[in-house]
Amino acid sequence: MLTAVLELGGSHASAGLVGLSGATPALHDHRHTMLDTRQPLPELLADLDQACEALIVPGRPWVVAVPGPFDYANGIGGRHTDGKFNAFGGVDLRRLLTDRWKASSIRFCNDAHAFGVGAWSLYERPARLFAMTLGSGIGSAFIADGVPSDDPRLPSEIYREPTGDGRSLEGAYGPQAAVDRHNLGGPEQSVGSYKELAALARNDAAARELVVSHMVGLVDVITPWLEHFRPEMMVLGGSVCHAWDVFGASILERVRVNLGPGVAVRAVADTESVALVGGAVFGGPER
Repeated sequence: MLTAVLELGGSHASAGLVGLSGATPALHDHRHTMLDTRQPLPELLADLDQACEALIVPGRPWVVAVPGPFDYANGIGGRHTDGKFNAFGGVDLRRLLTDRWKASSIRFCNDAHAFGVGAWSLYERPARLFAMTLGSGIGSAFIADGVPSDDPRLPSEIYREPTGDGRSLEGAYGPQAAVDRHNLGGPEQSVGSYKELAALARNDAAARELVVSHMVGLVDVITPWLEHFRPEMMVLGGSVCHAWDVFGASILERVRVNLGPGVAVRAVADTESVALVGGAVFGGPER
């Protein structure tokens, strides 16, 4: 049986069918759609229907990977503070989507956890894996033996953790923070996105130094949690991976210095495919 998975990000919806019967999960019929996550509920639901339209078959099980805050057990949306998915707040999405898609079941999981479980499933299945996504925000997952760790000494969502200067970790080290930091410095060329900043950094020494120091600083901030968790592998996903050629070598060196040479590090540009696989493995009925 194929499990249908919908993965939602800050600006996209990604859907696909995942088979789990083989030794390695297999993704079929992957579809990507840009999504305005700040629109009212009727329009947002209509866009989700459109993103999944080709995969909707009555009686098919679904998994939906969505950013927190979210009541995953009951399928009820949480209250966001950044405008994204505000329309989901207090809404019983399990009931709504089950009715709209005629699904046999719908399970929900965190999108970063789905990425982490997907990375574990596809990349050597280490005993402990730390996954982090940096796109419109920061997502994280501490994966132990294929499932998110329940260690109370580890944060469930690192993006909310304080950094000591009044900002959250995402506010200080998220991709948008790097863009803001660059533009506030009075550069000759301002940028409107992290993608533009990365492109500039390939030819501008000051921009390159900023991008590198920003990412190295993020590694330093999360190092105490990583020292406790002791991952064998660290996987980075999200749109920042397209700038791996700018900061990758510095990240590899910083991880080696902070955690030792035994931690494998890899960047995954196709974050959505990995998250779809992880959604099926983590939340699917075949698990």
